[in-house]
Amino acid sequence: MQRAFLWALVCGGALLLCGCGPREQESVGTALLVKPGQSLQEIVDRAPSGAVIRLAPGTWRENLRLTKSLTLQGASPEATVLEGQSPGQPVVGVSGEVVVELKNLSLKGGHGGYAGPALSPAGLLAAGQAQVNLERVEIVENSGAGIVARDAARVAVAAATLAKNNRYGVEVWGQAQVTLRDTRFLANKMGGAWVDEQGFLQAEATTFEENLGPGIWARGQSRIHLVATEVRGNQGSGIHAQDTAALELRSCRIDENREYGVYLAGDSIVAAYDTSFQGNWYGLYLVGGQVMLEGCSVRANAWDGMRLRGSAVATVRHTEMAQGQGSGVAVVGQAQARLEFNRIRGFAVAGVYAFSASPVEGEGNELEGNGAHILGWVVPHLRKPTETPRYEVLQFPHPDFPTLQAAVDAVLPGGILQIAGGTHEAAVVLDKPLEIHAAGDAILRGQAAGPVISLVAGGKLRLWGGHLTGGSDGLTMSAGSSAELVGCWIWENTVGLRLWHDAQLVATRVSISRHPQGGLWAWNESQALLEEATFYANESCGIGAGGSAHVRVLRSTFVENAGQAAVLLLDQAQADLRDNVFSRNKGYGVDVVPGFAGKITGGGNVFEDNWRGAVRLSELRFLGE
Repeated sequence: MQRAFLWALVCGGALLLCGCGPREQESVGTALLVKPGQSLQEIVDRAPSGAVIRLAPGTWRENLRLTKSLTLQGASPEATVLEGQSPGQPVVGVSGEVVVELKNLSLKGGHGGYAGPALSPAGLLAAGQAQVNLERVEIVENSGAGIVARDAARVAVAAATLAKNNRYGVEVWGQAQVTLRDTRFLANKMGGAWVDEQGFLQAEATTFEENLGPGIWARGQSRIHLVATEVRGNQGSGIHAQDTAALELRSCRIDENREYGVYLAGDSIVAAYDTSFQGNWYGLYLVGGQVMLEGCSVRANAWDGMRLRGSAVATVRHTEMAQGQGSGVAVVGQAQARLEFNRIRGFAVAGVYAFSASPVEGEGNELEGNGAHILGWVVPHLRKPTETPRYEVLQFPHPDFPTLQAAVDAVLPGGILQIAGGTHEAAVVLDKPLEIHAAGDAILRGQAAGPVISLVAGGKLRLWGGHLTGGSDGLTMSAGSSAELVGCWIWENTVGLRLWHDAQLVATRVSISRHPQGGLWAWNESQALLEEATFYANESCGIGAGGSAHVRVLRSTFVENAGQAAVLLLDQAQADLRDNVFSRNKGYGVDVVPGFAGKITGGGNVFEDNWRGAVRLSELRFLGE
């Protein structure tokens, strides 16, 4: 509607000029034809308001000032060129309450230093209440921006190219409004578009590509509306939004930008519908602000599909997220996310990586082929099961369930899954009560980037026997989960067991060995009780506890573990160590890091041939008494 209104003003204000002197121009019908060598500014100054001035092929080297309504029409952008002459000024400057139309010509060569949006060596500067319509225009190689719109100016651009300008293709300041249709922004040195203050930018069927900064940078209280528009191949982010800027994207492509598809900060807002974010470093990266995706595609970005931190908030519905070396959705810090009825697949680390101060909420999400489907704190039933639960007892392998995850999902809450001997590919997320009986030679093998088993809210596991190996973690546990392990072997993962939030672990007669980053790490308010366990040849430590975690270890053995200590405590962690054997460990038997403010109790432990000694601090000697 706004674009139609602008066109009506332009067409309604156009008048035909009958003649302005036989020596300076010749009449062609009811319009004027101006030839190269004539002073275009002089002709404009003498022309009445509403004049139509036709420019023959050629180049006019001058800086044109337009303070009346008129039309300038060239032969073509290649043939008719307006080129700046004086430094520090726009090639064409339009001001006042006027309606100006520029067609079939090029604006280039604005040069000199940039003093700000009030005076810039741009291709076009529109100021005041000016209304400017550009059609089939090329604005290239200016020292300032291609177009600067400021104050309350209105600029409508159709079928145009803005390329290789030293600043942005377009800059929108004040309360100015710019509408774009079928326009290309290419290789502008600072970026495609800059929109600040209360500026408004609307683009339809437009492309921002290969600009040397961001495709679009939105600041202040600006508003941006993109429809069927592509922002691709820019050297910065596709879209950078901050302050209280608000953007709406419909049927757009934000693809293959060198940094982020979208970078969001402050209190800015992005709402996207039926839009692609593909081939960027991150699909979307939020350090603040809010994003809402509905029916979008976030695919093949190098790392995370979406990462949220700081105060960022995201709502994602009916969206496909696929393929990346990180996670589909990663939520950390104070960030919040709600995920509903999405499909998240093919991420090396996790489909959902949730380590924020509040759980990731939502329901009905399909997760498949991820290193881990879910890591961290989520609400129960965030994930849609791959199978309908219907078995109280199920034997695996089973011809109806090709994956271990499918078999887990098919068992009713509180049921039993029996796993036969042999090696079984794993990467299982568990969000319900389940008992697993594994044969002594049953090996559950994970993927290097994800855990063998991930317990999330609602997950209550009783695991009898079996081997967990080959994952980032043998078992990882997050908020609201609990596990009881009996007679298990956990070996050659990156970390053997990892506990977060308020997870609770009880392990009896387990063997935990050869993990390069530690046998067991307990964090936050998690709790672990281990009896008759063996920690052998783990790097970093046998057990590490931080935050306010509480670890109790009884009648267990620590042999040849490396790192600072077999048991290492930090922060406000608590440990109760009783009747254990610490032998031939490469650091201390037990140690704390500087600043430790927790509590250690116990006694009756045996320390033998540990390379650095039993304990580093004399006040811990009671552990051997």
